[in-house]
This record gives sequence, structure tokens and C-alpha cells, in this order.
Amino acid sequence: MVTRRDFLKNLTVLSVAAPSVLSSPLSFASAGGANKALVCVMLDGGNDSANMVVPTSVSHYQTYHDLRPDIALAHDALLPIPASGVCRDNQPVSLGLHPKMTKLAEVFGNGEGTVIVNSGILREPLTKEEAETQGHRLPPFLFSHNSQKNEWAKGAVGHNLTTGWAGRLMDVLHHEQTGENLAPLYSHAGDAQLLRAQTLNQNIIRGENIAKLNANANTLDALDNYFHSLSGDAFDQTLTSVGKDSMHVANTLINVIKSIPDEEDTPLYPDTNLGTQFRITSRLIRKSGELNQGTQIFFLRLAGFDTHADQNRTLDDKYTELSDAMAAFNSHLKELGLHDNVITITLSDFGRRIPANGTGTDHGWGGHQLIMGGPIDGSNFIGTWPDYTVDGLIRLNAVAYFRELRLIRFISVWQDGWAHRIAPSASPSLTTRCLNHSLW
Repeated sequence: MVTRRDFLKNLTVLSVAAPSVLSSPLSFASAGGANKALVCVMLDGGNDSANMVVPTSVSHYQTYHDLRPDIALAHDALLPIPASGVCRDNQPVSLGLHPKMTKLAEVFGNGEGTVIVNSGILREPLTKEEAETQGHRLPPFLFSHNSQKNEWAKGAVGHNLTTGWAGRLMDVLHHEQTGENLAPLYSHAGDAQLLRAQTLNQNIIRGENIAKLNANANTLDALDNYFHSLSGDAFDQTLTSVGKDSMHVANTLINVIKSIPDEEDTPLYPDTNLGTQFRITSRLIRKSGELNQGTQIFFLRLAGFDTHADQNRTLDDKYTELSDAMAAFNSHLKELGLHDNVITITLSDFGRRIPANGTGTDHGWGGHQLIMGGPIDGSNFIGTWPDYTVDGLIRLNAVAYFRELRLIRFISVWQDGWAHRIAPSASPSLTTRCLNHSLW
């Protein structure tokens, strides 16, 4: 007998949606025929990106070192990358990656990645003086893990939304598409607000248990028999609809994932949690045609970045795992001929304060993110290098991250009127800037 506990334990791919959505036929083949994917990697806990990406230009490095001497990285240990730009005073700034990110530094050295500097959550453009004197214009609950992660995911600071910008993006793409009942929204980290949509269901994947349900041939038959035995009232009908759809999604995705032999790609990826997430992601991208999905969005997670103490040792391990997994994914995409169709980007709750708190750092505001892929121009970083000041915050001098970086535009299927539906905080001028600058 299969119990509810067994079912929930063994079902490794779940479909999360309202019951009314589950019967909607969907297809996501892109109009141009080229499959594209966005892979978002959440560095959970508030990444101290000031030690992930460090200025190597002499004056900027000296400022960085003077403000955090106890945890500052040695200048000669940094891994230089081609990405360069300017600070607010229009002085040139060069960058280096953390010493443990050797494999990713090679990727960036080939011009296949760059850094998004001075990014974060912002309700509206503010000067430093306005931020200090007009607190009501700041993002709500600044420095709070949960609230800031939610604001990142919503992409609309100050709006009471339960959906995420990636989910709303797929809602927009869906309006003219029909086909299989399987949405191209995939989370390796449980129910992700980033992927929540109004009309679509995200697929939750637990890679470490991916074979369990498939290995028990009797499980799906038992569940199917159970659903057929229900009495037929409104509750039973809803339960049957949700259950059967979840079984269909689970079975479809597990079969797709397991259709690629482990020996074909397992040796290409590090044997880490993040390595497994990237490996399964690569399989779903490879099989996007079979899934009738032309555009896919993935949410991956690497935890452990809330470094209030023992930061340098912790980040040595975290950045090694991040670097090795991202570099392996990049190399594999090249082998598959998919390198030009995929963009990978990091996210985090917030940055951290520049001065150290003993052996760690406290919660901050702005920070830096990595972006990688064939379409990326690695010769320049994106944004303006911020001032590192004694008050300890990387203050934002631009607009909200999701708007400034034009993430939505990368899909290359933008049309008039879509911007406000996906990013309701965006002003017309910001929308125009999004449309005129594509990462793709």
C-alpha cells in the first residue's frame, strides 16, 4: 500500500499551480525556433560579493583593503578578468575574482562572462542624501533575508504581488502558444517565488532523489487506482485533477531526465549539490525540443552565504563549488552547441557591509552579480563601480536590479505593452532603456 507519506517522499518532480491551471494546454516553442534558457543561481544567505569581485586597480583596491583589513584578499592572489569600466568619478576600474574561482576566471578570461556591479533592490532612484533622510522611499525591511529575497523575486518593489518576474514573463509568452501541459519553469529549490506565475505551474526538481519514483513501477499504478476510486464530489474531482496532472508531469520529466545515461554527462560535472543541479538543468535544456519548450527559466540554489563569522574559510568552499559548477556547465553547453542560447546569472538576498565584523560581515544592501554565457560581452562590466565608504554600505546609484539589467529583454521576444505587466515599477523611460539594450 502506498501511503500519502510515501507519495510525498518519493515524488521528486512536482507541479505547483492552482487546479484551474492544470488542464490548460501550453506550449513554449519560440517564434524564431531557437531554444533559449535563463539559469538563475541563488547564493542564499546574502553573498559578500565585495570579496567575490574585488577591484584590482590600485586606488580602488587600497580603499577596499583599508575598510576591511581583517578579511581583505591579497592583491596578488586575485584572478584578473578582462571586464573593466569606470567608477562614479569616471576613473578606470579593473577587477579580479576570488582566488578560489580559478575555473570561472578562465571562462571570464575568454570573454564569456562579466560582472553586474552595484546591483540591488530599489523602490526608486535615490541619491545618497535622500536615502539617509527619506527612509520611506527605501525598500521595505531592508537587510532582512526573507523580505529582500521576495523583493528580488517579485521584481516590483512596493507592489503586493505573489508572482515573480520570471513567472510573469512566461505568462506573457504563453498568451499565443498552445501544446503540452508542461511549463518551462524549473526550480531546484522548492517552490520559488521567482517562478510563480498567474497561469502556469513551476516544476520542482529534487535531483538527489530523481530515480526513486521511477524505480518503483507500482507507485504510479497504485496512485492511479486510488484516484479512480474517489467518490466524485467537487473535492475529489479537484484532488484527482491535481494528482493526475502532477503524476503526468513527474513521469514526463523523470523520463526525459533519465533518458540521458549518467555516464554521458556525470563525469563532466563536479560531484556537488550545485554540480548536480547544473547537470540536470543541462539535460532539460538539451531536451527542450522534445518538451516543446522554446524558452526555459531555471532556479538553482547554493546555500550558506550568511557569513557573520569565519567568512573567509566558508567562502573558500562556496566559491570553489560555484566556480567549478558554472565552468563545467559552460563547457558542456559548448560541446552541445547550446552556448549561445543560454545565460546564467547569480542572485542573492543582498550584499554585505564593507567593514568586517570580526571574522565576518553584517547584512548590507547593494552588491555584485556574475553573468555568463555565449551572448555576453566580457570586455566591460555592467554598471558603474560604487563608492566603498566607511558607513559600510554599497549604495545603489542606479535603478532596481531587474530593471537596470534588462533581464526580461534577453528573451528577444519583447513587444510593446509587455514591460509594465512584467515589471510594474518600471517607468516609461526605464522601459525604453530596457528595449534599447539587449544581453542577447
